[in-house]
Amino acid sequence: MMISYKTLRKWHKWPGIVFLFPAFIISVTSILLAMDGILNLNKVLVPFPTMANVSEADIKSVIITPQCQYYGTKSGLFLHANKKTEMVPGLEGFDIRSLLLVSDTLFVGTKQGLWRYLEGELELLLKVEVFGINNINNQLLLVSAGKKGYFFVDFNGDKVMYNANLVNPKDLVVTPSTQTLHKLVIDLHTGEAIVGKKLKPYWIALCGIQLLVLTITGLWFLLKRKKKAAL
Repeated sequence: MMISYKTLRKWHKWPGIVFLFPAFIISVTSILLAMDGILNLNKVLVPFPTMANVSEADIKSVIITPQCQYYGTKSGLFLHANKKTEMVPGLEGFDIRSLLLVSDTLFVGTKQGLWRYLEGELELLLKVEVFGINNINNQLLLVSAGKKGYFFVDFNGDKVMYNANLVNPKDLVVTPSTQTLHKLVIDLHTGEAIVGKKLKPYWIALCGIQLLVLTITGLWFLLKRKKKAAL
């Protein structure tokens, strides 16, 4: 049985129409993700509920004291005291990577920066992506900042020089090795395996723009055809 050309066009047309909205969302979000380094999306809070609830919080760090407990999660900082658990205001939705308690002061390392929490007051000390915090002789903080290396800061957040004989981050060269299939698929999806890590954002942005153009032009052709049919 032969399938007519008209039938094939219908099979091509309707899935494309159904995919217009998802394609538009994918194209716009891919452009935004590619430009994250410029837009700093992690620092922009939107009044839109997340799909995850409190019970699904990803716990990354815990501090336990006789008076209370602190839980650093991917969704914010939680305080448990007097049999009640509440989220600390001001850090809702923040990715909490590390917690450090020095006397009564809690230092909070997040993807959005280094914060100090004391007597219910929250203060931003350092605008840098934080992965870890260490206490140096109860005088300084050693802050691990990912690709930016590390910083020594005092308890007020001021950067200081400290001779700790640490290795220069540039000397920590990673040699190529085998990878998992999952990593390879992710790298192919993001374009890193094709154009490299430095050009990956431009690849994602280009693909997003292409998809956005196809979505808009496809919708335009559809509306134009309907208009002609009405005439």
